[in-house]
Amino acid sequence: MANVIAGSGKGMKRWLTDVLSARRENFKLRREMGRKSRQLEEQHREIRRLQYIIIKSGMSCDVKK
Repeated sequence: MANVIAGSGKGMKRWLTDVLSARRENFKLRREMGRKSRQLEEQHREIRRLQYIIIKSGMSCDVKK
């Protein structure tokens, strides 16, 4: 019986270590996902800005003709 209790303590410690490790990994992944999301939003803003410039320059060419 004593071996079972001692063994379960090691199992619990291992389980807790695995849970904490998974939480750290989850935190890293969520932080990375947030960074990628912000990069994507920034790229979309840049695309819209460039589209606006292209459209605006096209309109100015039409006016000159």
